[in-house]
Amino acid sequence: KEVARASRELGYELLVMGRNDKPDYWNEIQEEDRTNMFMAYFDCPDESRLDAFHEMTIYVGFSGDNHEEGTMPLLEAMASGVPVVTTPSGIAADIIEDQKNGLVVDFGDYEGLKSQIKRLMEDAELREHLRQEAWNTVKNLSMERMGLEYGRLYAPLLHPSEPMVSVIIPFSDGQWPRVVDIV
Repeated sequence: KEVARASRELGYELLVMGRNDKPDYWNEIQEEDRTNMFMAYFDCPDESRLDAFHEMTIYVGFSGDNHEEGTMPLLEAMASGVPVVTTPSGIAADIIEDQKNGLVVDFGDYEGLKSQIKRLMEDAELREHLRQEAWNTVKNLSMERMGLEYGRLYAPLLHPSEPMVSVIIPFSDGQWPRVVDIV
């Protein structure tokens, strides 16, 4: 609701994406929006979601503490070249560096949210900088790398007394060398 309210107060069109799992909540937001500046993409196929990201100027995720708005939309926005404003929740806390590859707003800071939305919407140079740096961040988050990172995180917890050894094994399937972790 805070994102809808800030968008309305600043005069920006709001595009909402996600699952329509709370119809009453979304209806309430639409009813409050008397400006007809509200577009919604619910349960849409991948192609439509990509179109929606290409229509966006910025992506805003304003989750509360201990609640994440969703990992994929943030990563999809970054991969689509859409600069982000977000709270430090979930994966955003791990990959977003404030002012470097996104803008971070504290939990519950409505005025900060509104200020950062306005700032990013009005500063094309900042949007371009964040867009480039977001892409540089997200392009390195492959499945293989994420698997390796999870392995490095959990191996010491599951096997604290056993050292982890990385072995590079070249083989000729066209995708070598590969790193294999042995615990």
